[in-house]
Amino acid sequence: MPEGASDLAYDKSPFANAAREMALSVSGVTGSLRGLYRFRAYEKLRSSSDFLRVKRIGRRFRASHFGVNYADNELPHHRLGMVVQKRFWHAVNRNLIKRRLREWFRLNKHLIPLPGKDIVVIARPGAERLSLCDMARELLAAFVQRDGRSA
Repeated sequence: MPEGASDLAYDKSPFANAAREMALSVSGVTGSLRGLYRFRAYEKLRSSSDFLRVKRIGRRFRASHFGVNYADNELPHHRLGMVVQKRFWHAVNRNLIKRRLREWFRLNKHLIPLPGKDIVVIARPGAERLSLCDMARELLAAFVQRDGRSA
């Protein structure tokens, strides 16, 4: 390590720091756009009382591979809850469905009209065979009515 360089500032790969700087300069906004498409911890439904509230007072939509319940949450952001039952799939397929649902939400949450909603997606048999594109098409239909108005 060169003299005067701290352990934190020095990376063992000579190209790592240059690549990191180039990636930040290409983004132009020093990384603020990257945060737009993250799935943050506060965007996840966790408590059973929230799941029950959405089921009790929420609106329902049924697609061929998913059931969707959603309700307004009085927050400035949407939250996602997932129900993937053990009786239909092995762990590998359940995790695949959950990864794809999180990815759908991460990439499409800005397309869901405000105010913030709590969204519970219930996977049905056949969901493990859908691509991310097909999944997005099915799930976004829950939030847009036939005449083009937002739900």
